[in-house]
Amino acid sequence: MSEASESSGSHAGYAEAAGLYLYSRLAATLVTLAAVVAAPWLYGPGFAYFAGIVLLYDSALALGSLGLADAVFYFVGRDRSRTAAIVRQTSGLLAVAAIPVIAAVALAAWGLSNPELDLVGAMGWLGLVLLIELPTQPAVNQMLAGGRARAASLLFVGFSVLRTVAVLSPAVVPGLELTDIPRCMAAAAAVRGMVYVALVRGVYPLPAGARWLIRSELVTILRFAVPAGLASMCGRLSQQLDKYVVLWLVGAEAFALVSVASWELPLVTMIPYAIGAVMQVRYVELYAQNRLEELRALWHATVMKVALVVLPLAAMVTAIASDLIVAVFGDAFAGATIPFQIFTLNLLTRVAAYGPMLQATGRTKTMLANALLLLGANAVLSVPLTLAIGTYGAPLATLAATLLAWWFALDQIGIAFGGGAAVALPWAHYLRVLTLSAVVAIVVAAVRQIVDVGSGAGAAMGAALYLSIFIPLGRATGVIGREELAFVTRWLSLRSLR
Repeated sequence: MSEASESSGSHAGYAEAAGLYLYSRLAATLVTLAAVVAAPWLYGPGFAYFAGIVLLYDSALALGSLGLADAVFYFVGRDRSRTAAIVRQTSGLLAVAAIPVIAAVALAAWGLSNPELDLVGAMGWLGLVLLIELPTQPAVNQMLAGGRARAASLLFVGFSVLRTVAVLSPAVVPGLELTDIPRCMAAAAAVRGMVYVALVRGVYPLPAGARWLIRSELVTILRFAVPAGLASMCGRLSQQLDKYVVLWLVGAEAFALVSVASWELPLVTMIPYAIGAVMQVRYVELYAQNRLEELRALWHATVMKVALVVLPLAAMVTAIASDLIVAVFGDAFAGATIPFQIFTLNLLTRVAAYGPMLQATGRTKTMLANALLLLGANAVLSVPLTLAIGTYGAPLATLAATLLAWWFALDQIGIAFGGGAAVALPWAHYLRVLTLSAVVAIVVAAVRQIVDVGSGAGAAMGAALYLSIFIPLGRATGVIGREELAFVTRWLSLRSLR
């Protein structure tokens, strides 16, 4: 076989693996979203307890990840002969990290509990869940690093299904009660732990006489992983901060509304990150060769395409939000409409994956600074705004903090291009798309006020009306070219995931 043929086969293999994994991520996201959608219907007034348990669990994963899952790729790629040891080292470090994480989450549960919502009683079982699950967090990446994309994809989906079944079982299994959610999660964690141990022993057996617990290697892994882990942790905690503030200052009922309002459209948030992952190597090459004009042109071209998907969908969802919330979650959660609209406005910044470009231009410390800015601004703004205007204050604080951190990231990327925020995005195109999206959203909202139909029909009608107006207007005004229309069609039809 020729070198060219081998290279072609290798690229095809990578593409197939990437597509398979991307499908699994979408499937897992939809499974998790199904739990968020089903829980308000199944638990009713008990939804606040469900949301509280999930919030503590997600916060623990954010606190305890330490960036070790992503570090697996680097260290396995550097020395494949140490793969078995690296797999055990990363999981071992996470097992140690689980202890302070459990203590921190227990403290949060104590601080948030009140006569309406008791989270302290769940901590025994939830602590057991974290003790088992935190060491298994790198499992998917450990499989990917070893070239086992199919196993990684099955794990990704399987773990999501397992967790969803666990948190919803008390609502559908006779004899179980709402407060059994942590016990069911512990049972699911036990299954997950057994699967993980079997995989590690079967896929990455430790050679006879080999040592994996080597202090110098553990320290090296931590030094590499923790900075990126801190940035990721700050970003994830910032997304959860509004829920903590609302539960603490307003109460369980408002907390339930904000928990419902904070869900995101999975495909919209996936698009920029999928493209960023594919393009990052090319970004690195162009920057290393000082071909800044080409780098900026490539970046702008991807942003222009993504903006044509993300901005219209964000505007459309904002316009039909009241129908969408009631159709998906029921009349009891109609009060989540305005917080949901505020959270949806965060999508206006999701026209690119900024991390890959910051990494490609050597600004890894900027990633941490940006994450700290996002979390810090959110923390500073959320309490006074919530005290001043109630439930809407925390979502507004999240939006303000997101815009501030977005501008900071754009400024740093623009500096890498030889300018600042003014050259970081194709602003003329961005504003044209945003303006057209907003105008069509206003028309759709006005029509919906006139036409009297149910929430489900209203959401479907609004979406259909939006697209039937936006696409022809976009083509007529030149906002949407033929190539851009093909890109939008591929993503909305999910063909880009293949």
